Amino acid sequence: MKNYRPILLQDLAISLPGLHVYRVRLNHHAPEAVWTTHSHEHGQLLVYLSGRGSQTLGDKPHDCRPGSVVWVAPGTTHAFSRQMSRAPLVLVIDCDLVSTRATAHPCSQMPDASLARVRSALSRLLAVRGAEQREAMLHVGSLVLEILDHVLLAAGWLRPFNRFAPTRTAAIVQFTERLIERMDGPEVTLEAIAQRAGYQTDHLNRKLKAECGLTLGQLRARLRLRKAELLIRQGYPMSAVAERIGIPDNNYFSRWFRRQTGMTPSQFRDNPQPAVRL
Repeated sequence: MKNYRPILLQDLAISLPGLHVYRVRLNHHAPEAVWTTHSHEHGQLLVYLSGRGSQTLGDKPHDCRPGSVVWVAPGTTHAFSRQMSRAPLVLVIDCDLVSTRATAHPCSQMPDASLARVRSALSRLLAVRGAEQREAMLHVGSLVLEILDHVLLAAGWLRPFNRFAPTRTAAIVQFTERLIERMDGPEVTLEAIAQRAGYQTDHLNRKLKAECGLTLGQLRARLRLRKAELLIRQGYPMSAVAERIGIPDNNYFSRWFRRQTGMTPSQFRDNPQPAVRL
């Protein structure tokens, strides 16, 4: 980011239903003073803005790059290791999220358009004079929430929908989700889904990204992951899970699941992650 400088906003005390934000800091993400794993009583959202690194949550490593969003649940041991000579630039948000039944994504990837909007909001936040003064708290709070809107959407804790449609049921995202759930399968292409929706694939991708920041392929992958995790929790064999989500090749399913979650399906079955979403 241009014109970068460190920032630390403490005692924010931003509270909404299911969300409480304590602190926000922006700095080059260097290892802790002592190279040991550690944990916090509160949760943390880590947003990689530039550079690369590896975040280990418990015993599971996650490779991170610009746009990666990492959720560190309260009490989860974690550690950072650098992958390049220069430490990555990471936004750290200390917060608590209420647990619900929705799928948690310990490490997910933010679309490029959302990352650009987060960087833009951060640039405006850096430009606020006296950011910790009472007179600036509403402006600062609005920018922090604007950032969180993109971060939590990318991480899966906020469900994508069209805020500007007359009703939520009219959103193209929900229409496409229902279409994917009805017709998805190993032989169903993205082009076929877009055609059934009445669009060319590129046109549908633009409409979806405008509403929720995801392409058709990313939306289908998220729905498949939610379904896979639900079936694994219910005790289905891995071969049955792979077939039911439209990926009948077991080896490919295992690699795909690991890319999405940072763990194999068997590891997830033995130690399922808590479900978190607003």
